[in-house]
Amino acid sequence: MRQTAPENFIDLLEVFRLGLHTGILDRQIVVEWADQLVMQQEAPAYLLIELALGGRSNINDFIGLLDEHTGEYKPEVSKRVILGYLLHQFINSQITLEKAVRAIDWLAMHVDFSKEEHSFMAGIDDDYNLANEGICGTLFEIEAFLLRFLLIYQNFTLTNQQDWRELNDVALHDVQMLYQQSKTW
Repeated sequence: MRQTAPENFIDLLEVFRLGLHTGILDRQIVVEWADQLVMQQEAPAYLLIELALGGRSNINDFIGLLDEHTGEYKPEVSKRVILGYLLHQFINSQITLEKAVRAIDWLAMHVDFSKEEHSFMAGIDDDYNLANEGICGTLFEIEAFLLRFLLIYQNFTLTNQQDWRELNDVALHDVQMLYQQSKTW
């Protein structure tokens, strides 16, 4: 059996890291993924063993382990994959509108998105708070705005990693088109 080197799945490790930071991804998904790879290999990478055994470790230590292996360079595609994952979690009622908004707010502050993406993400938490308090707008409007933006990333899943690069190019184009359209709203 061949060994899968951690460098071969840096993109996915970064998705895991972002998902855990925002609270939209359950650590058990990472543990099960790593465990499956450990079981398939004669000499699995040490990182995989650590992740497979990390189900009960401190969440910050677990995220730190992922951060160590993704390094300073953060893959461009991973930030779009996590937006796709967030969309699927939201439309499948795995997370609330509030949690989705809080995750997007965290991502907007901590991840370097394109200016077009950032324009849709920045301030969504304030808009949510104002709508939730009945001051300005409605939660329905926030949800509609959020879905319009996130649907750009709907084709990203954790299981279609082979398509991520192509989907990334499509998403960048689509968000630029939405940005141009939004100037007329």
